[in-house]
Amino acid sequence: MANSAPLIRAMATQVKRSARRAAMAGILLALCLVLSGCFSAMGAMGQAWSGSPGPEAKRNALVTDVVTIPVQAPLIAGITVLALPELLKGDESDRPVAGVTTVRLRAVDDEGRPLAGVTVRVGHANINRPRHHDDLPNGPSNDEGFFPRPIKASKVAYAYFQATKEGHYPIYLAEGRQLLRPKEGPPGEITLDVTLKRIRNPVPMYAKRVEVKIPEFNQPIGYDLVQGDWVAPFGKGQISDLIFEADRKVVSNEDYDGTLTLRFSNEGDGLVEHVIPRPDPPGLRLPYSAPDDGYVSSKTWEESRHTSGSGNGKIISTASNRMNYFIRVRTVRDQEGRIVSALYGKIHGDFRWFIGARAPKSGLAFTYYLNPDGTRNIEYDPKRNLLKSPKRDDSDYENLAP
Repeated sequence: MANSAPLIRAMATQVKRSARRAAMAGILLALCLVLSGCFSAMGAMGQAWSGSPGPEAKRNALVTDVVTIPVQAPLIAGITVLALPELLKGDESDRPVAGVTTVRLRAVDDEGRPLAGVTVRVGHANINRPRHHDDLPNGPSNDEGFFPRPIKASKVAYAYFQATKEGHYPIYLAEGRQLLRPKEGPPGEITLDVTLKRIRNPVPMYAKRVEVKIPEFNQPIGYDLVQGDWVAPFGKGQISDLIFEADRKVVSNEDYDGTLTLRFSNEGDGLVEHVIPRPDPPGLRLPYSAPDDGYVSSKTWEESRHTSGSGNGKIISTASNRMNYFIRVRTVRDQEGRIVSALYGKIHGDFRWFIGARAPKSGLAFTYYLNPDGTRNIEYDPKRNLLKSPKRDDSDYENLAP
């Protein structure tokens, strides 16, 4: 994220330049119109002073026009010549944001070791040009992980990157300006490492994309991760792995306050926050294993929306699309308080809920993975989901990330 600061400053500079050009052009054209109006007024005054619509008034008006036109025309033409370039001046399509930089892509694995034989494809479009392909690397990478051709980074408006290698999680990135980002200072060369995580030991897990209506507000309700449902009497679940309690104060669908609190059943159960750089990263989203400590037993999210005052109808929420969680449930301890057994898992993304006046089906939404083998391994095998849906090709169970 820190590397994007030079780009933000460069973009701000460019905006300031464009604003100055527009202001200058506006001032010059306004001056042109004012002078034109003044000369026209002079002609009208000449006619008024004559006091008569007769031949003498027409002669005075003609004299005024003969005097003012030679002065008016060159001034207007000169101002227009000055203003026109500012109006027509645009951003040069290849002018770099902060110096044309050569970018070398290097493929590495999750331990930072160079990866050879990675197939890659990169494409981008400049701001003032249609989408196109330049001399971009198309693989494979060499023994040092580098791809055949470097990339000239100029004013990139859009970029995508796709890399694949057997035994590794594939990568597809649509990074906007981030992939081919210029750097400050004079032209130079930078190396951008692209990490392909190894496929180590994916295991069967209970995995589901949950989108359910909150059965009741202002009371705790348990959710069974193994059954993938609310506990009785709201569903067929038997063990309250996650206990949710939603509270809301609703005036209308555009004016409300609410909280969502998550608690756990057993001492030692809980969640650990894990923030990622991008909301939807490719490949393996979280580390291979859950941590063995640091779990907290509860967390509360807040959401509000107000059309009055300074709220302006915006939804204000403490949830984050970059937040993820490790979870531990069904913890069993011995007499000394040591953990004897537990189930570990993960939550992709943050918990989302709807608390407006019209509660839809997706009152609560989250995506979870739970490993039943008792280890801290949370590398999920998408082909072996232990939760089965009665519906064919149900997206709540299928097509979940590893």
